[in-house]
Amino acid sequence: MAKGFRAVSTAICGLLSKLRGAPAARAYALLVCGHLAGHWGEPMRWDRAREDLIRSPFCAPGTRGHT
Repeated sequence: MAKGFRAVSTAICGLLSKLRGAPAARAYALLVCGHLAGHWGEPMRWDRAREDLIRSPFCAPGTRGHT
């Protein structure tokens, strides 16, 4: 397990480099993983066309970490 800001940052960058898609999509995937692991609240994305927040289909009620 990484300890310290530099080691944690290096670990996160390594993980993000293995994810597919655009940088924003990769970051969102990491946020969803952190939520499902119970580390932080549910991430949501803003849909400009609908002018509404979009919830992840993986963060449905009953999943671990859902608030």
